[in-house]
Amino acid sequence: MLYDNALLIDLMTEAWRETKTPLFKVRIAETVEWLKREMIGEAGGFAASLDADSEGEEGKFYVWSAQEIAEVLGADDAAFFARIYGVKPEGNFEGHTILNRLDAQALLSEAEEARLSDLRAKLLERRSSRVRPGWDDKILADWNGLMIAALARASSVLDEPEWRTIAEGAFTCVTTKLSAGGDRLYHSYRGGVAKAPATASDYANMIWAALRLYQATLSESYLEHAKRWADVLDRHYLDDAGGGYFTAADDTSDVVVRLKSASDDATPNAIHLSNLIALAALTGEARYDDRANELAASFSGAVARAPTGHCGLIASGLDLGRAVQVAVIGSGDPSLPAALYSLSVPGALEFLSASGSFSPGSPLAGKGAPAGESTAYVCTGPVCGAPVQKTESLRQEILIARG
Repeated sequence: MLYDNALLIDLMTEAWRETKTPLFKVRIAETVEWLKREMIGEAGGFAASLDADSEGEEGKFYVWSAQEIAEVLGADDAAFFARIYGVKPEGNFEGHTILNRLDAQALLSEAEEARLSDLRAKLLERRSSRVRPGWDDKILADWNGLMIAALARASSVLDEPEWRTIAEGAFTCVTTKLSAGGDRLYHSYRGGVAKAPATASDYANMIWAALRLYQATLSESYLEHAKRWADVLDRHYLDDAGGGYFTAADDTSDVVVRLKSASDDATPNAIHLSNLIALAALTGEARYDDRANELAASFSGAVARAPTGHCGLIASGLDLGRAVQVAVIGSGDPSLPAALYSLSVPGALEFLSASGSFSPGSPLAGKGAPAGESTAYVCTGPVCGAPVQKTESLRQEILIARG
């Protein structure tokens, strides 16, 4: 599923920032390679899913037998591969093996990992001759938003500009192929046809994507998309009486009951709270801050009754009134950007800017690089700390900001 892999990329990116465990970095890169190989669909958007079953059997395309692995790799390489990937004659899934490294999670030597990479490539080539599972090539706005956001952040943290390019291509797909006119979106696109009115999650996730791309590029067009889609949510989805947002728009004609929920399901259901907090910080406009506080208050009773079902809302709410922004201005010292991305601050807004060009309402507006040296600023809410030009000083400021 596209959304699973989007959330995994985002989670592994933050885990890598905290631990610098090489395995996380490798897995992120491998997941993006899978995305490029299997999931880029029409007009550069991301397809929804690959089926689990083929030829009427669940997992048939993906699982292996010890015999087939030996046939492809040869006895010596197969024995090495089996030891690392848990391959046993009896299998671990209905007589076959789902390859895994649960018992060999630590990376091996560089030479051994290169050997494993070559062996995986041989198995992948063999697998390509199998009957492929079904490919759900629908382009869904909400799931694309999750993946675009994850790729935008990972591209910055791991310095992979190609990933940002892929994310921007998918963003363009949604804004053009799924456009319903003006600032409205459709939910789904396939075979040249866009249909189904967008849900609140479509807008919320695409706003998140736009905000992540804005951080990665400082292109005002992404911030403008985020602001306009936030206006659409307020105009067509807001529950004026009870607070919060309905899933369906007020002009959706085939909905009997307009549902409203902030509880998490397969994906976080409170992304728009973090969007509003970010928009308030980036623009300085109080209306976003007011709406964020109203949204949090409207579901406070539900959160109190079932906090574990509302983790997204709770996590986003921690930034109310104190969103963290970190910016490195200037391009002279590469160690400062490295320090910026060395520690995870969930919910923080992070920027690299050669010139210090920020929206007028942002507390970063007007900040520069004194004496032409790369300079970093850490802001909490509307207040920015003193400029710092040393790596360790920036790390300390970030640690203080994240509490």
